[in-house]
Amino acid sequence: DYAGKVTPRVGLNHPSIHPYGAYATQGAPILIAIQNEREFVRRTAFAMIAWMAVHEKKVPDREIIALLQIIGTHATDPRNFVKKAVNWALRSIGKRSLACHEPALALAEQLAASDDKTARWIGKDAITELADPQRIAMIGQKKTAANKAKVLGTGP
Repeated sequence: DYAGKVTPRVGLNHPSIHPYGAYATQGAPILIAIQNEREFVRRTAFAMIAWMAVHEKKVPDREIIALLQIIGTHATDPRNFVKKAVNWALRSIGKRSLACHEPALALAEQLAASDDKTARWIGKDAITELADPQRIAMIGQKKTAANKAKVLGTGP
């Protein structure tokens, strides 16, 4: 009971940290907990974001795009395995569909212009892959609902 209101149960989810909690997948659910400072736990969290961007086709693009905020927040973590996983997650989101490509490339450009050395490295490396015309053509050929809507002019 808090301030006369019953607080609803949220399970593993956190009311103000996103992503944090159990996420349904085609197989077993995965647990993402970005707030943990330990290097390999954080690395694993970003590796799971990269995996989700590639393999979880039923997750709407808007939910994947929302993960870019977490990538931007943690792009200054200088630990080698963390920065590589952050970079991998950013590139994976950018290659998911055309709808995800534009915001991922925009974040990569923002990071590349950063004063922070780690963020700059992540941004420049992601731009190398995401700005490649052949890569963009490959993304456009993926058979996703977002790409179909983009090509037909009915989507974002």
